[in-house]
Amino acid sequence: MLHKVITLDPTAVNARISLARVCEYRGKKDEGIEYARRALQCAKELGRADKVAEAQAMLAELGASY
Repeated sequence: MLHKVITLDPTAVNARISLARVCEYRGKKDEGIEYARRALQCAKELGRADKVAEAQAMLAELGASY
């Protein structure tokens, strides 16, 4: 369902962060990092400081830089 959300709204920050969490849970760290990085990019483009912080926290949780 989250993939469908991203298809319908390419800037869906929450869906990307959620997918990053799912990937982390499933042991797919690299894939999770990509979702979190794109979430961060979208959040910055949309001017959503709250979501920027959330995406940065997700990247930190995944052990990635941003």
